[in-house]
Amino acid sequence: MRPLGSFVDAWRGLEEAVKQGLLRSIGVTNFDAQQLEELIAAAKILPAVAGVWADAFHPVPRALQKLCRTTAVQLQVFGILGFEWSQGRGRKGKLAHPTSPVLEHRDVRAIARSTGLSAPDVCAKFFLQQGMAIIISSRRPERVRRALAGAADARSLDDADMATLQDLQGFLDSSLHIQASPDFYRGMIGFDTYELHLGCSQRHFSIRLLLILLLFVVVLFLLFLF
Repeated sequence: MRPLGSFVDAWRGLEEAVKQGLLRSIGVTNFDAQQLEELIAAAKILPAVAGVWADAFHPVPRALQKLCRTTAVQLQVFGILGFEWSQGRGRKGKLAHPTSPVLEHRDVRAIARSTGLSAPDVCAKFFLQQGMAIIISSRRPERVRRALAGAADARSLDDADMATLQDLQGFLDSSLHIQASPDFYRGMIGFDTYELHLGCSQRHFSIRLLLILLLFVVVLFLLFLF
């Protein structure tokens, strides 16, 4: 279901929570540049961060990068280790990528070998060196700890490494990951709306399946009567 009102209306509520001391800072996620610009124009308190999914295959939109650079909004990326791709499913319902295709890519692994960093470290450095904040997420807590420790490592990627990773952008089709209209979850505030969308999508599929089965039973019943 869609939220009531607009994201500007929701932002007014968050601003009031800050004024009452209930929140220290507020931000947005999954906003495009146009939506963020609209919010900034209407906001009394600017978003502290703008979160967006990004990894070596899926870049942050340039318009959003430019807007965040020219405002006080910190660009924050999540999904940088590439496990977002493992949530997309192919035609037969199987995982399109059972593990992270980013961490397994030959160029990422080659950079890791040449720099002495791990593949997650390489992914973290790639965004940190562009001035972006990062959120590390993984099913394995030890991988998160290693990635955060690697992000603090003094070693860095050189220009050639950065260019190699830039060239990977668009390597995979993002439609394999985002399985339905982005209008449902774009411009929502305060939680991982992609996960919410997936849950709704799966529930809707289950409801449709039940309706089809019910219709099948009704048809069989009518055939039996006549």
